Amino acid sequence: MFIGHYAVALVAKRVAPQTNLGILFAAVQLPDLLWPILLLTGKEKVLIEPNHLPFSPLHFTHYPISHSLLTNLGWAGLFGLAYWLITGYRKGAWAVGLGVLSHWFLDAIVHEPDLPLIPGNTARVGLGLWHSISLTIALEGLLLVGAIWYYLKATPGKGRREPFGFWLLLGLVVFLYLSGPFSPPPGDVTSLALFALSGCLIPFIAGWIDYRRTHRQASQPVNSGTALVNR
Repeated sequence: MFIGHYAVALVAKRVAPQTNLGILFAAVQLPDLLWPILLLTGKEKVLIEPNHLPFSPLHFTHYPISHSLLTNLGWAGLFGLAYWLITGYRKGAWAVGLGVLSHWFLDAIVHEPDLPLIPGNTARVGLGLWHSISLTIALEGLLLVGAIWYYLKATPGKGRREPFGFWLLLGLVVFLYLSGPFSPPPGDVTSLALFALSGCLIPFIAGWIDYRRTHRQASQPVNSGTALVNR
């Protein structure tokens, strides 16, 4: 799953509004941000098989550190704890931690049975939605549209005035997502890992957009002129 993860981040932003959207984007995608590093270091393995699944040419053979349920619990706890220690924002820490953990459960919907429960254990989980391109896109699209609606509903009437960068970011995410199943598979695992590492840019872009948005709103006085707007 890809844009479905970002849908979780948008929902979490409304639940914990003081948490930067870039942090939430990084949280929900943390296993996928760790995965290419582990591929490059040889700690995890994947096979590129063009006819493996209709939606994805990747055959995940070994990724217990980034994508097992147990390690995701650990990553969620570490990320949430680190955020709380740095910011003291308890609601944000819960949002960050649960965002990390949500990654495994959403992946379990689309992956074939290849997601490990515990490193070293042979048990694998996956409902296999990637066997259908249309159903996969429909589900993730509904998740994203619903999350955008929920996110914008927090500030009624301001949807049209969202920063251009916010909509451009969402457009970029959707473009990358839709190009996946309709593009030639990567030539080798190194190229795949390097391309996957470029996904680190998305949380940075989201964080910058959200920072500018919050900073701009905080600097604008409300109608009474006696307070500042600060979402």
